[in-house]
Amino acid sequence: MHETVLHSRHLALGARMTDFAGFAMPLQYSGIVNEHMAVRKAAGLFDVSHMGEIFVRGPEAFSFVQHLVTNDVSRLVDGAALYTLMCNHAGGILDDLLVYRLRNDAYLLVVNAANTAADFSWMKANNPMGAELYDTSDLIALVALQGPRSLQILEQLTDLAIGELAFYRFLRPAPGSFLGCEKAIISRTGYTGELGFELYCETASAPRVWDAVLDAGKGTGLLPAGLGARDTLRLEAGYCLYGQDLTTETNPYEARLGWVVKLDKGAFIGRSALREAKLRGAAAQLVGLLTLERGIPRPAQRVCTANQDVVGTVTSGSQSPVLQKGIALAYVQRGHTAAGTELAVMGRRGRSLPVRVVRPPFHKS
Repeated sequence: MHETVLHSRHLALGARMTDFAGFAMPLQYSGIVNEHMAVRKAAGLFDVSHMGEIFVRGPEAFSFVQHLVTNDVSRLVDGAALYTLMCNHAGGILDDLLVYRLRNDAYLLVVNAANTAADFSWMKANNPMGAELYDTSDLIALVALQGPRSLQILEQLTDLAIGELAFYRFLRPAPGSFLGCEKAIISRTGYTGELGFELYCETASAPRVWDAVLDAGKGTGLLPAGLGARDTLRLEAGYCLYGQDLTTETNPYEARLGWVVKLDKGAFIGRSALREAKLRGAAAQLVGLLTLERGIPRPAQRVCTANQDVVGTVTSGSQSPVLQKGIALAYVQRGHTAAGTELAVMGRRGRSLPVRVVRPPFHKS
């Protein structure tokens, strides 16, 4: 099992560790609900150094990235990022990722930890233009500061105008100017539905960055937060998790992510299949489910009508700490996806848990 450069910090803070994508990662420190509510009310600090970072460089960098992903990379300017999908030739989702434009001839792709090796192999095998590709995941650490007080905390650590940083924009501090990091990126994207920032740096600087953020956050309510809270936060915000809500067996239109597919941008991998999928319409779509009684939907549980007809499957489910109700994402057959539709999730021992279809997010900051 791999360890991030912050492993000793997690152990010192009493983290309960777990295996995630082959990495020993903190599941929780003071408790999932406690960490979740800290992010909603104040701030939480996450180690997400297990994520993959792949650089694309050279005169063909733009052409390659545009060919690789579904969204339109030509809309980016230096210092901007976008959310997108990478699909196979049949339109199945290989990964969801972020694309950062450093320059017209240099891009950073941030991919899911479990997919890094497979993604990099796919990129190398689908690079007819010969762009330069570098998997730098082992050289880069990443921590995420999320929550309404994240700006207040981060402003203590830099003179950069991060308060003016728009959503899906990033800054590159001069070497050594941000906590001594030789190379760093401060971005504003987020996976919790709250104001937040991502701090990229070389691995050697990560412990110093982690300690500095925790020290700056004293008295603000900042807590270190683990993967458990990260999962409940993203689910409340309606964000998908690759491997559960997104797989090669689903296409963007089924996942309600058609907004990141730009069929008119020119040729890209999966375009023909996705055009056909859009014309055909989704037989099932990803919807939100809110429980009407006490209970928690769980992944792989069946979604049924009042007549016990199976019309879907839960992909993600949990208790919402904010709503104090069970929430879930599920693929449900066409005809049963309208907001307000009442269905049921079949739980253990045949128990039927009444739910209502809602449009995520379940909670808005």
